[in-house]
Amino acid sequence: MKENIKRFGTEAKPYVNTAKGIGELLAWKSPPYTLIVFIVYMYSACQGWILPALLFCLTFRLFINYMRYRGWNVGFNFFETVEEAKETEDKELGVSDRLNLVVSVAKRVQNFLGEVADSLEKIKSVLTWRHPEASRKLFFTLLSAFIASCILPTGQILYYAGIFLGFKLFLIDYVYNRFPRVKRKYDSTYRLWQELPTDIQYEKRCVKSEIDKYILPQSSWSGETQVDVKSEQVSTDDRTFCELFSLPESECPLPGWHGGRRCTLINREKSLTAAFKNGKLFLTHSFLCFERTKVPSPKNIVIPLTDIVRLEKAKPYGWIPGGGMAIEIAVVGTDKVLVFGGILNRDDLFDSICEGGLTKLREAIHDDSSLPWMEARKKIKRSQRLAPKYFKPFSLAHEYEDSD
Repeated sequence: MKENIKRFGTEAKPYVNTAKGIGELLAWKSPPYTLIVFIVYMYSACQGWILPALLFCLTFRLFINYMRYRGWNVGFNFFETVEEAKETEDKELGVSDRLNLVVSVAKRVQNFLGEVADSLEKIKSVLTWRHPEASRKLFFTLLSAFIASCILPTGQILYYAGIFLGFKLFLIDYVYNRFPRVKRKYDSTYRLWQELPTDIQYEKRCVKSEIDKYILPQSSWSGETQVDVKSEQVSTDDRTFCELFSLPESECPLPGWHGGRRCTLINREKSLTAAFKNGKLFLTHSFLCFERTKVPSPKNIVIPLTDIVRLEKAKPYGWIPGGGMAIEIAVVGTDKVLVFGGILNRDDLFDSICEGGLTKLREAIHDDSSLPWMEARKKIKRSQRLAPKYFKPFSLAHEYEDSD
């Protein structure tokens, strides 16, 4: 690995130096040299010689390399090269040094691949209209370029494009890079690029828009059940819970539910060996959440209180002695009933859900003024504006499928 890293560094150095040289040229590190290049470029653009000038530079560079190959000591370079200090003799690395080397290389590769992936996902966001403003600008730019190509000759288009590119690279970008505040204020392209969402950001935005449709207004809660998030410090555990289920911090667990209530999700359609899934139940202002794993997963379930049509105490299996330790929850949009069993103090938990959630929900539903959006939400089809299927931080109750 060390040998391959050295080989890669050696072979990549000329290309890296070329990229650095172009960056320093456009940043006016050497004003006389940059001014000469700018004048030559603008003159070539005005005369329509951009392509010949580029081909001449490449041909001249290859000729210089040929002269060196024939033994001539030619020290010409378009950009100033930086000689790095030679490394001392290799020493035998210990186990810890080798491990640190591996970790260092892995971090660099990970960060580089992460940046490349973010850029590719942002480009995909533009092409797929995830950011309408940026996609609209790209669409009209391409449309204008298409119309111009049908009306104007190719040489004239290249002339205007070359002039614009020269001013953009040598002057406008220099001012933006020299004064970051000006860039943030006036560079609309930069602002749009920063606003473009990656896949994760877009998916979280879709999940948030879906969740927001089920959140009850705070005005419908009163008494002990109302929580003022602005005045209280949200604990780390509550913040972790909200991040797990992609909920706003106003939907942290109600008092008495912060640690969750242990229970088991029971699938009576499966055999006894595969029917039980352990987890915890949490009650918030607007949701009843089942945490099966501590990482985002479709195995976790979010049950909007607005979707619950029936909540009953249950006995999942008739052969179990006693009155049972389970509750059944039926939700709108599916005939499947969610059964949560193995609940200690089942009656207290049932009463807590009814008092802390469903009772207030029924009061809010009967009060048309407190939930004016309820009828409008019923008209929205379930298939519209749902979170992407390939990103599932949790399952809504009517979408949950126990596949394992």
